[in-house]
Amino acid sequence: MRRKVLLWVWIAFACLTLGFSANQKTLAILDLKNLSPQTGYDFLSSSLAESFVAVFSKNPALKLVERQQLRSVIQEHKLVLTGLVEADVSNSLRIGELVAAQYLLVGSYTVVKDRVEVNARLVDVSSGVILVAEKTQAPLGDQLFAAVQEMAEKMNLTISESAVGYLSLETTPSGAEVRIGNDILGYTPLSRRIVTPGKYELTVTLKGYDVYRSMVTIKTNETTVVRCTLTKQMGEVRPLRSTFGIHFVPLLSYNTYQPFFNAGLIEYLNKGFIFGFEYGGNLIVHTYSTNLPGNKTFEEIRSLYYHRLDLLAKYAFFYQSRYFSPYVGGGIGAIFAIDKGIDFGDVRFYSKILAGVTIFPTSFISPYLELCYFTTTPSVTTIRYRVVNLFGDYNVAEMSVTMRDLSLGVGLQIAY
Repeated sequence: MRRKVLLWVWIAFACLTLGFSANQKTLAILDLKNLSPQTGYDFLSSSLAESFVAVFSKNPALKLVERQQLRSVIQEHKLVLTGLVEADVSNSLRIGELVAAQYLLVGSYTVVKDRVEVNARLVDVSSGVILVAEKTQAPLGDQLFAAVQEMAEKMNLTISESAVGYLSLETTPSGAEVRIGNDILGYTPLSRRIVTPGKYELTVTLKGYDVYRSMVTIKTNETTVVRCTLTKQMGEVRPLRSTFGIHFVPLLSYNTYQPFFNAGLIEYLNKGFIFGFEYGGNLIVHTYSTNLPGNKTFEEIRSLYYHRLDLLAKYAFFYQSRYFSPYVGGGIGAIFAIDKGIDFGDVRFYSKILAGVTIFPTSFISPYLELCYFTTTPSVTTIRYRVVNLFGDYNVAEMSVTMRDLSLGVGLQIAY
């Protein structure tokens, strides 16, 4: 459990600091100089410097020079490590230049009886200008280091306010990864994230959506607010889908009565196009009458089940919507029927046009509503039947059925 906590702390700190690597300022913290006549307090020189290191190392806008690197440079060039007095300033700035530091923290302390006074200055190496100076005093012991830490916090806050800006970013949908340059800044929504002032390329990425890129300028002590709506990727190859639907309530029909059931392995989607096939059937009810001798009429009703096989092509021209996907399409099909005792004509072909909308098209199960019109081409399906009269004779008649149908269908689209 402890390892997990430490890991999350490390990740959070890394996400916070990576965004500044390109524009971080380098700070070198020198050991403080003991101005007291008692050399027995020299040990405070390094200890007090470490207190400053502990505070400034938390500032993501700063990069601290390693203490060992400082000592190596000082030994190599035989320079004075400590110094706040005027005689040591030039040597201190020289050290800053040698370690390529933009800022230098120098300080001193004086011990009088059981109290210690600490002075510190933060200097701009290139100009020698003192950016901030602070002092404090406290009794030896824990109170001293607490007072020094408080002083360091004030100095750190001053330099932070003068060296950083802020970025707030919201995306729709949220959870997108945000990069400043090549570094990960975090995941949306971001609120007042500290960023070193400058001009950056902002990159926002989320799986299934187009990458958002923009140039942003972070100004000192100002909050830059970015809001963007991510666009769903077009041209994404979708998996094979299986659709099952029952079409109800024909709005307009000729010589037909349905429901119509269809099912098919269809819809390989690429760039909004849908291809596939459907199998379905129509329950066709024919009513006809025959004049018999004696001015009598013989009426008969036959129910015929027609089979249909459709080849379809659809185009979802608003497929990028998260909530619905309108489409239009068309297709060709074949119609045939089998019924005992009835001789049917040849298989006939027909064309169809359709329009519909799929609701929540990215979900596993998506309902859809489809309006479809089809007609046979040219229009003939021949049905032969027998009529037996009262005298035992029979005749054979033919009836042509023109298949035209406008129907409204509802169903479910299941992806796998």
